[in-house]
Amino acid sequence: MVERFLPLVHAKGTHFEIGNAIGEQCKKKIEDQIDFYSHLLKEEFGMSWKKAVSTAKKYLPACEKAVPELLEELRGMAAGSGRTFEELFAINCFEEIMFELSHKKNACTGVAISSEYAKDKCVYLAHNEDWLSGDKGHQFMIRASPVGEPEFIAITYGAVLPTTGLNSEGIAHSSNSQGHVDFKEVGVPCMFISRKILSSKTVEEAIGFATMQDRASGTNHLIVDDKGAMCTIETSANEHNITRNRKYAIHSNHYISQKMEKYNFAEDKDSLKRYSLGKSLVSKELKNIDYPVLKVIMSNHGEGDELQPDPYALCQHANRAYTPMDQDETISSIIINLTTRTVWACKGSPCKNNFKEYKFDIKEEVKKEETKEEKKEEKKEAKEEKEQKKETKQEEKKEEDKEEEEAKKMYWTAVSKLKAIAAKKKATAAKCPACGEEKKEAVKEIAKEKQKEEVNEEKKETKESKPEKSENPEKSEKPEKSEK
Repeated sequence: MVERFLPLVHAKGTHFEIGNAIGEQCKKKIEDQIDFYSHLLKEEFGMSWKKAVSTAKKYLPACEKAVPELLEELRGMAAGSGRTFEELFAINCFEEIMFELSHKKNACTGVAISSEYAKDKCVYLAHNEDWLSGDKGHQFMIRASPVGEPEFIAITYGAVLPTTGLNSEGIAHSSNSQGHVDFKEVGVPCMFISRKILSSKTVEEAIGFATMQDRASGTNHLIVDDKGAMCTIETSANEHNITRNRKYAIHSNHYISQKMEKYNFAEDKDSLKRYSLGKSLVSKELKNIDYPVLKVIMSNHGEGDELQPDPYALCQHANRAYTPMDQDETISSIIINLTTRTVWACKGSPCKNNFKEYKFDIKEEVKKEETKEEKKEEKKEAKEEKEQKKETKQEEKKEEDKEEEEAKKMYWTAVSKLKAIAAKKKATAAKCPACGEEKKEAVKEIAKEKQKEEVNEEKKETKESKPEKSENPEKSEKPEKSEK
């Protein structure tokens, strides 16, 4: 079944528990992503997946020192998905591995609008996720409630740590890959830094995370809060630049600030033109921007269309003539209203796919999920109780049947014994006829004696019923004659 919208994953608890929930709910997506990346590296660069996993290990010490809780998140994800921690860690070091292979990836465009310049006076952050076409089916949305940290809702894919989203403190963040020449083969990979920013309570704290020491590579971070504060933070492995934006902010995949320009690749037409196009579109719509207008802006095809894609457009479509590594497209789009805490996201290009709304009230959603789970548990218990009663009834019936069977057995045993006794007596009588004759004579004698007693009793009763005779018959009175 093809997913029309990005599935929503719920997770809460410790970082390990959150990772475990992702791993369990997105097991297939993670497996497919690892399979896709392993084939990609082998076909494009001749690098085995085993070699990629081994290469990523050099970044582990810096992460253990700077972001140990995020390693726990990956360990939980590994436990939930059944894949190894090392494999999931390598997925989150993919951009650094690309830098080592001297392969530049242009990916993503971000736009931020302050409330002063929005039609509905709301603060917005919009982001097009331009990435490998092969990762499109691995995406999902996540609502997470980490213990001791702000809750957040974000978009991500496969085993990649969530980086673009909004947290309960009103901080929104999106990041863009930077094509640059300043990177180190040690340090904290950019995915871990971007994920860390989602735990920020203030813009200043987010800036601190974005510019942490011991970075392995660079990224552009677009950070906004619900009060309208926004900044663009361009980083490389060794340097960074912070730009405070007032009206709006736009960023693609090259350095804009004078300080960081020296780290750009020589040719970056794709990123330069996307930045110029985005700036032009936003400038024309200032004071008129809201969610519907942002959808139009993020769906812009530049000078091309879906059939003849413009490689410099905001909404990108893959050119199938390219190799899988260079088949970039807009695999998803997200628009965040920080003022109302509403998030809209679509799977695939925003020009032809519908956005789905996600209200940020995570506590309420988690409560609903808990209620749903409680009802599910109650239903399960009721079913188990019903099954238990059924089993008990069946056991009782078996016991009754057993008792009835034993009673029948005892009855027929007794009948058999009585029949045996009767047969024995009959057999004895058959063997001794004299005994039988004596018994008959005895019966006759008893009958005769009884008959004599009855005759004597009758005679006695007859005698008693006759009148007594007079001693002097002459003196007896004669009965009077009746008158005629």
